Amino acid sequence: MTTNTTTTTTTNLLLAGVGGQGVILASYLLSQMALEAGFDIKQSEVHGMAQRGGSVVSHLRFGREVHSPLFTAGTADILLSFEPLEALRYINWLKPEGILIYNTVQVNPSTVASGLAKYPDRIEERIAEAHAHVLGINAVAIATQAGTARATNLVLLGALSPRLPFTDDQWDAVLRRELAPPILEVNLRAFQLGREAPRPRGRRGLWSLWPTVAGGAPCGRRPRPFRGGGPRGVSTPWPRRVGSAGA
Repeated sequence: MTTNTTTTTTTNLLLAGVGGQGVILASYLLSQMALEAGFDIKQSEVHGMAQRGGSVVSHLRFGREVHSPLFTAGTADILLSFEPLEALRYINWLKPEGILIYNTVQVNPSTVASGLAKYPDRIEERIAEAHAHVLGINAVAIATQAGTARATNLVLLGALSPRLPFTDDQWDAVLRRELAPPILEVNLRAFQLGREAPRPRGRRGLWSLWPTVAGGAPCGRRPRPFRGGGPRGVSTPWPRRVGSAGA
């Protein structure tokens, strides 16, 4: 597939999660993917508390020409959420036809962990009621299958990857360049398993429900297997060559 960088459409991505889940690294890798593919890219600072237990949000925009890193509620093409409550918190940022991909595993925010608040009930049901185009996956279980639960962010990037206009070769080049060798293979494995995440039962799934964003994988067809992969059991997941994982 040849990347189409001539489109005048700007793609808006919102990433949301809890400190310590790798939101910053995921946002960084997406920005490097857009640059690798030849797009103009603008990325906001991460808002919230980039520490374990605090809410972390990142705006990322790419296209032929992008003038601002920020966008407003109701204009996001994609919401990638690392935690169910954060998905519900920011679901109103999506366009009606926008895509939500989220990790279904609950992570208690600091206020809940300290006993100052109660985690809301029926989160997944409320997400399903609030938006039509949703894929929830247990990214922690899939990452554990790859070799470490801490590779959850790569699982979510894998689930997102078929909806973006980046080739397999571009993904391979960026992941191999930005992820340090001790943790590269387990992260490639997590990424591939995320790409193979099952469709939601009882409804039309991610692969056939929406048109691609700016020229990604064709609708109704699963992506071909990513050529990365590797052995299980690597215990340290995501510090990158340019620094530590962060939040």
